Order: sequence, then structure tokens, then C-alpha cells
Amino acid sequence: MITDEEKKKILDEAIPRMKELKKKALEEDTEGAHCAADALLCEILDKLGFKELTKIFWEMERWYA
Repeated sequence: MITDEEKKKILDEAIPRMKELKKKALEEDTEGAHCAADALLCEILDKLGFKELTKIFWEMERWYA
């Protein structure tokens, strides 16, 4: 079981990375930033113990504009 302190650390590390991807999406590379955001969200889910869920997600076909 993951502690609240561990959850906070994961989020404290992820939020600035996601904000940077948001900025990148607005300024230069929407599709690339979205792909990176998918990976970041799956990384967070993995750390929180949802590896089976992210495995299924990565097995899905994706399409971006």
C-alpha cells in the first residue's frame, strides 16, 4: 500500500512536468506533448500500483490528429 506521503511526492514531481507539457502543447508541438502526457500519466498510475491498467492502455491503438 502506498502512503499519503509517497502519493504527495509522486504528484509533486509530476505536476511541474505536466505543466511543462501543457506549455509545449500550446507553443509548439500539441501531438508530441499529448503523447508525452499519456506516458507521464501512465508512469504515475504505475507508481500508484495500477500497472495492469496501464498495460492495457499501452496495448490499445491510439490516434492523434
